Amino acid sequence: MQGVGKYCLLVLTAIAVGMWRLFPKQRILIELQHCDTTIEVLFGDLFTEAPQIVIPVNDCFDSQLQTIVSANSLHGIFITRILAGVSKTFDELVASALRNDQPTTIPRPDGGRPLRYSIGTTVCVPFRGNEYYLVALAKTDPTTSVANATLAEFWLALEGLWKQVRIHANNEDVAVPLLGSGLARVGLPQSQLLYFLITSFVAETKRQKITGHIKIVLHESTYAQINLSEFERNWIK
Repeated sequence: MQGVGKYCLLVLTAIAVGMWRLFPKQRILIELQHCDTTIEVLFGDLFTEAPQIVIPVNDCFDSQLQTIVSANSLHGIFITRILAGVSKTFDELVASALRNDQPTTIPRPDGGRPLRYSIGTTVCVPFRGNEYYLVALAKTDPTTSVANATLAEFWLALEGLWKQVRIHANNEDVAVPLLGSGLARVGLPQSQLLYFLITSFVAETKRQKITGHIKIVLHESTYAQINLSEFERNWIK
């Protein structure tokens, strides 16, 4: 009977391990001991995870839904879901927030906003009790409206974002999407984008603390590409 018990225990352990691998974690925590900062990575709804939320936009801070800004991008979802689809509200918020930034005037045959800001330009926009960090993540082709960024530009954009979060976050929670997976068209697999995003945050945090807790919120569509259990094993050693 003792042998049977051991065999059953081995079988149950194997089943448990198999189930664990079959259903990866939905949430992990990475503690940065040197600066009292926690990085939380989870699957969820970006707009409900924290009162401060990062939104990637193009370098012209466009607002024309469908014609310039895809309704499926976070840029477009922000205008649709938070601003009730009113592009004028976006324009007013942005105009006020960017008043001290110096853009370059460019021709826009596509009908977009003829002002281009440096990659990494980030404004903190308050709206109905929340704060939104709009970060210029990608350059826009003035003819086709297509936005994209090189890996170097992506890193530069993240540096600009973290500096503004440091100024405005007041050590509070900030929700960050998987930047680079949509608008910027950086071209990295989503799992690598996650490593890149965290590495950038850690590098900037080593210079000076940014905030006490960030939440990197992954859309459910990335579940098949990002295994948080495996990511935790590789990152936390």
